[in-house]
Amino acid sequence: MRDQRGFVTMPILLMFLIIAFSAFTILGVSAFGVRKNAVMTYQWFGEALNFAVDAVTFSRDITATDIADKTPEARQWFTYAFSRMLDATTDGVNFNSQLPIYDGPIKLTGFRYVPPGTAVYGGNRTATPGYEAVIEVPVSVNVPFIGRQHITIPMRQVAVVKPTATAR
Repeated sequence: MRDQRGFVTMPILLMFLIIAFSAFTILGVSAFGVRKNAVMTYQWFGEALNFAVDAVTFSRDITATDIADKTPEARQWFTYAFSRMLDATTDGVNFNSQLPIYDGPIKLTGFRYVPPGTAVYGGNRTATPGYEAVIEVPVSVNVPFIGRQHITIPMRQVAVVKPTATAR
């Protein structure tokens, strides 16, 4: 008869590898779901802010001072567009979405005028004036064997006035 020491450890090792692989797969899928919802919200956020800038500067013949003075109007346009995208009711600060992916109201924590030359993410600077908005997005995910986990993701977006070609 041959030496069979370690024979019992092989099935145990195989079971451990299967359980570990399954656990990492479940956590990876959960993380992907949270990331997908966050990226989707960030894209909607950016498009709503771009819409607000375009709505305020529709005539394109306004100055940076005019843009600064129209910050409340831009905020109203942003609130309107973002609440429509989220299918949400809003009080101007909290967006109570009807979508099941949010774990509570999305909060608008800041909205301000951005002058030319303002530093933005990545070390760049704005070339034209615009607006900056900051929101907090509550996201939750149901992690197997652990339960529902909640996280709040802060998001910041800057949208500037688009330059137009002038006729000669």
